[in-house]
Amino acid sequence: MFQQQFKYNLMKKIIITNSIFHFFSQYRKILLRGGDGGLVE
Repeated sequence: MFQQQFKYNLMKKIIITNSIFHFFSQYRKILLRGGDGGLVE
């Protein structure tokens, strides 16, 4: 039971970290492009 909970928390952390990382790389790309049309992929 505890093992399952630990695995779940770990997965959650990985997913959150990945989405934050993805967001920041997208954000940097937008900034590097000068901000116009950056959101259109």
